[in-house]
Amino acid sequence: SLNPTFDYGVHNNAAPVVIDAANGVAFTPGNTITVTYLNGTVQAGAGYPFNDANGLAGYVTNHYTGGNSNFPALYMNPGPDVLSMELVGTFANNGVIVGQPFPIGNGPTALKVPAGANQLLLGINDNYYGDNSGSFNVSISSGSSTTLTVTAPNDSSASADANCQAATPNYVAGTTTSGVNGSVTLAQSPAAGTLLGLGPHTVTVTAKDGCGNSSSDTVVFTVVDNTPPTVSCPMSSTASADNNCQARVPDVLTGVTASDGCGGPVTLSQSPAAGTLVGLGTTTITVTATDASHNSSTCRTTFTVSDDTPPTITCPVNVNVVDNVPGSCGASLNPSPPTATDSCGIRSVVGTRSDGRALTDLYPVGATTINWVASDSSGNSASCAETITVANPSPIVSITGPPTGSLYVVNSPVNFSGSFNDNLGDNHTAVWTFDGTPQAGIVNEAAHTVSATHTFDTAGVYLVTLAVTDDCGQAAVSNQIGGFDALVVVYDPNAGFVTGGGWINSPAGAFVANPNLTGRANFGFVSKYEKGANVPTGQTEFQFKVADLNFHSTVYEWLVVAGARAQYKGSGTINGAGNYGFILTAIDGDINGGGGIDKFRIKIWDKNNGDAVVYDNQMGAGIDDNPTTAIAGGSIVIHK
Repeated sequence: SLNPTFDYGVHNNAAPVVIDAANGVAFTPGNTITVTYLNGTVQAGAGYPFNDANGLAGYVTNHYTGGNSNFPALYMNPGPDVLSMELVGTFANNGVIVGQPFPIGNGPTALKVPAGANQLLLGINDNYYGDNSGSFNVSISSGSSTTLTVTAPNDSSASADANCQAATPNYVAGTTTSGVNGSVTLAQSPAAGTLLGLGPHTVTVTAKDGCGNSSSDTVVFTVVDNTPPTVSCPMSSTASADNNCQARVPDVLTGVTASDGCGGPVTLSQSPAAGTLVGLGTTTITVTATDASHNSSTCRTTFTVSDDTPPTITCPVNVNVVDNVPGSCGASLNPSPPTATDSCGIRSVVGTRSDGRALTDLYPVGATTINWVASDSSGNSASCAETITVANPSPIVSITGPPTGSLYVVNSPVNFSGSFNDNLGDNHTAVWTFDGTPQAGIVNEAAHTVSATHTFDTAGVYLVTLAVTDDCGQAAVSNQIGGFDALVVVYDPNAGFVTGGGWINSPAGAFVANPNLTGRANFGFVSKYEKGANVPTGQTEFQFKVADLNFHSTVYEWLVVAGARAQYKGSGTINGAGNYGFILTAIDGDINGGGGIDKFRIKIWDKNNGDAVVYDNQMGAGIDDNPTTAIAGGSIVIHK
């Protein structure tokens, strides 16, 4: 009860709440004190739970029309049985009430301080039941004749220290106030000297005067990161140029070490950017590290593009040429350079001859190598070899006369002729050889012919050879005419005749149709010159029964008897048919030089079948060779 004198249905005597200067409320006459209801709880009676007054079905109002009160009441049970609890107040002077009590509504209630009052008493009246209980929470504020204002200094900033912090400035020192009642107290939050991290921070400066009035202002204190990050670049790098003589700048950021004192993210970039194509040489790459406050620092590294690829070189095809400078045994030519390419460009192509001479000098007969070297501007090189081969072909020689097998009487002159072909510019010498006896030939360079006249003083069959040699030492030899051995037959009609009869053991390989056949082969022959005749007469028979071969002569062409050796040539038939040539060579072993053993050879060929050999018991031997097959029976006699 506020006071028993003012019993407005109060049923208890709970002491009121006293508000005075100790609570920071100024009781200046004429000033306004505002009491504002915040919340409350009530209990309908003993044993009932306390409930939040604001959560009940009832409500607080400034006017209660039931019963004997106009005070604010909390209706607990609307209806005929009404529970109300009234929040009331009065001014007092040291416990003595000044004026009349007044209700406190559920909104702000403005109370004007009367003269002589230094207290505000607040209580609760229960106007219906004595066992109800409750409590209310209110806020108290007092006004004055002037309004307290505070003005803080302007916003400011400071650079962060090594720990990315800065101390809060003393803003109280620069704060101004107005409308102060009595003394004023200033404070700031955060306090001066408080370490704050990066970014803006709101600092509140608050002023309180002697009447309990307070006012505040804010200032923004920004801690700024002005220190760039640290950055370290990787070592220099290199790369080989590609086919376009370029290389792509590497991503060096993976090797960069960067940090920031404030621990925030550091953004890295490089210029030129990774993947940029650059040419030969050294390119400086600049790496920039930027922190969250946009401070940046740089480091540099280098990227060197080198040309490590040698050029590509392709030599011309090897040159084969015939010597073309008369009397030099060499050739004149101007070799073409090789094809050389390089992605970074060719600096030079140089050729060096294996003989050390200039490229345009004469090339001698034989092979000369040119070593070509292509070099680029980076010193890389590639080489290839070209061979220049100068040929001095051998002359092409042929005997043109007399026809092979021509007959000449002993001691009569025989004219021989030949021809040759060779490259222009060569000079030639020639040698005729007659069964090993040489004789210089007469060379006609303009006509490319060679001639000689030779007199044979001994009867015989003479093989003829012509050798032509050019002035570079190349020689060629011919000993055939029309594919046959070149020979002349020199006979002496007065030298005698030859007869023979008997048999030989035919060796393997003698019969061409069946080289495995061997066995007895019978022969019989006579060949001589009749008086005054230049063609011999006679008859020759040769039988090789196991091969069913029976040769019979039909005509003789010539006969040569020389010492122990007789040879004659003719034609005949085999088994009575065909056209076969033959040469029979015999040795009379009883004549001086005959060796004591009679020997026999016969060579038969098919004149209608390209002169294919049919039989030769000394296969592969030259026509002028002496026979080697000894007769197995019979005899051979040269008659003088």
